Amino acid sequence: GWRPRVSKERPYPDIRWDHRAFVRAYIEIHSRVDSNPAMRGTGRSSSGPRLRIYGNKTFLEGLNQVLATKAGIFRKKIQQATPESSVSGIIYLQSRRELQEIYDYLYRPPVRLFDPEYKDALSDAIKE
Repeated sequence: GWRPRVSKERPYPDIRWDHRAFVRAYIEIHSRVDSNPAMRGTGRSSSGPRLRIYGNKTFLEGLNQVLATKAGIFRKKIQQATPESSVSGIIYLQSRRELQEIYDYLYRPPVRLFDPEYKDALSDAIKE
């Protein structure tokens, strides 16, 4: 059920095996872990961890459901990636608890195949 990268709609594939390996690979390739600059009520700026997952909006809806079901996080509203694109979207995760749930889903119990730099970046973002 996979569609070419430039397809207008790319649904989440009908996976009959472990979603975790597919989701881990997708997130490691199509996301960014960084800090979210935020203004608090005091007027001082502070930041917290942020995970941004990019992709086709149709695909992200399916991924969103898998993450809610398997990782135990709340479903997120898919944000538009750019004003010009009606096809691309972003899922934002900014809660340390949800980032920990994602980390646990992707990497626990221990797995053999993963990007060690990405795993470390996600772990570090949760600890900050």
